[in-house]
Amino acid sequence: MASTHYSHTKDSGVCEYIELEQHEPLLYSPGKDVGTEEAEESCGKDISALCLTLYFAGIILLSFSCFTTLHILLTPPAPSMEPSKIFPELLYSPVDHLVGYKVQKFHTGFFDDEEPSVFDGPSTDAMDKAWTGLYDIYTYAISSLTEEENKHLPEPTVPSFGNMSRLYGGLDVFHQLHCLDYVRMAIEPERYGNSHSKHSSLEERRASKDLPHVSDTEHVSHCIDMIRQSLMCSADISVISWYMPEASSPEHAPKPLPRFDQTRMCRDFDSLRDWARSRTPDAEGLESVMPHADHGHGNGHSKF
Repeated sequence: MASTHYSHTKDSGVCEYIELEQHEPLLYSPGKDVGTEEAEESCGKDISALCLTLYFAGIILLSFSCFTTLHILLTPPAPSMEPSKIFPELLYSPVDHLVGYKVQKFHTGFFDDEEPSVFDGPSTDAMDKAWTGLYDIYTYAISSLTEEENKHLPEPTVPSFGNMSRLYGGLDVFHQLHCLDYVRMAIEPERYGNSHSKHSSLEERRASKDLPHVSDTEHVSHCIDMIRQSLMCSADISVISWYMPEASSPEHAPKPLPRFDQTRMCRDFDSLRDWARSRTPDAEGLESVMPHADHGHGNGHSKF
C-alpha cells in the first residue's frame, strides 16, 4: 500500500507529490526530501512570498496610474495656436486659453422685484459712463496682436502702414456692444441727436474720402443686422420656463408668465476685457488707425 508524501526540490523550487511505498522509509528524489509537515510549510512560504510580491506590484502600478491621471487633470494646458481639439468647429482666437465660464442670473427689467440695472431705463450720465466702460474703443476695441497670433487668424490682419510691429485687431464682442449702444442712442435723438457719430474719427475719415460716407440710418441698419447675425451665430439654447405670479386680487386669476431672469452659464466677460485692456496700443499706434482720436476719450461717445 502506497502513501503520499511531499517532496521539495531546492534546485527547481517546485513542490512535488511523491508516491511512497508504505514499507519504504525514503525514496530518492532530486534535491532533499522532507517530511509532510515541513514540505507543506515550505510550499506555503513560497506561495506567500509570491502573493506578497504581486500585492506590492499592484500597489505600485495603481499608485503610478493615479499619479499620472491627476497630473494630466491638474496641469493647465499651454496656450495653443491650433484650432480647438475639443470643439474642432471653433476658429482660432488669441484668447482661447483665457475663456472661462460662470453661472449668472439675468436681469429682466420687469416681471421681477430687483433693483433696476444701470443699463435699464431712460438714459443718464451714469448709463453713458457704464456703456463706455464696457467697450470703449480706445481701451478695449483695438488690441495689439503678435505675428504668431496673426498667422493663425482665419483672416489675418494687415500691419499698420507696413509696420509688422503694429498688428491690430479686436474681439468682436466689443464691436457688438458698440452696435447695441449705437442703436440705444439712435432711439433717443432728443438726448444724443447725431452727436454719437458726428465727431467720430471714422466720420472724419469718411469726410476725407478715406472711407465711403455712411449715414446714421445706414449705420443703425448695419448695427441691427450685425447684432442679428451674432445672436443667431451664438444661438443661446438656455430654456425660458414659465412661472405663476401671485394674484393681484381675488377677482383676477393670474396667468403664467415667461421667466426671463434665467440662470445661465456665461463666458467670463471680465477676463476678456482685462486681456483687451492689456493689449491697448500706445497713443502713436491708435493714431495710426484712428487719426485725430480723442485719447482723453472725451464724453465716451466717439464711436467707430
